[in-house]
Amino acid sequence: MAFPRIFQRLFANSGAGPKLRHDIIPWDEESRIASIAPLEAWRQAMIGTPLPMTSTTLPSGFMWADGSFASFATYPELKAKYDAGGFAGMLLPYTAQEGDISAYPGKFKPDSANPTGLFVPRLNGLFARYCGGEVDAGKYAPDMGRQLLAYADLTVTADVSGAFAPIGIAEGAVYADPPIGEPNRYSAFKLDAALAWGAEHSGVEFVPAHHKQPVALYLGRAAQI
Repeated sequence: MAFPRIFQRLFANSGAGPKLRHDIIPWDEESRIASIAPLEAWRQAMIGTPLPMTSTTLPSGFMWADGSFASFATYPELKAKYDAGGFAGMLLPYTAQEGDISAYPGKFKPDSANPTGLFVPRLNGLFARYCGGEVDAGKYAPDMGRQLLAYADLTVTADVSGAFAPIGIAEGAVYADPPIGEPNRYSAFKLDAALAWGAEHSGVEFVPAHHKQPVALYLGRAAQI
């Protein structure tokens, strides 16, 4: 089958091989490098970025965001970005203690004044709330719900907990032991949000509906050993 004339012209041997006619479409090494330069710049910009993974097996150049140590010897491109100031605002001092590390789980931490690598962020179990370079970038924020208020008129002094707090004896309060013939009156109350929200929506933290997505940090091309 004959190749279309356009392909016959593009290739020096009538389209039967890979020899491209550079006189028609210039394509030398300089052109090749120029064509991939934007992609290479983007790849290097992604070094240190957490990325969703399609597998629970890490490919080369990636590390789980679990606070592990990433050696510059293993990831030289990570070192190059660090040396160039590419982690400005997202670095803890190398002297940071556990309290500071826990307070800023989204930040990297050098291992010394002249680092041989970085401890990566600890992002497992956390949601990201995106910001625009604020002072608190990388800082931990606990789970939080809207304020829940409650009110009760206590007939007697009683121990209460949760959203209830004693506020004194209300005016005209009745006794815990009502007069004969009158219904019982309660002096203690229990607040249980599960009764309103449903047991399946109650737990030890506030979270939106979600799925668990593996996330890893891209650290650049690993060194060839």
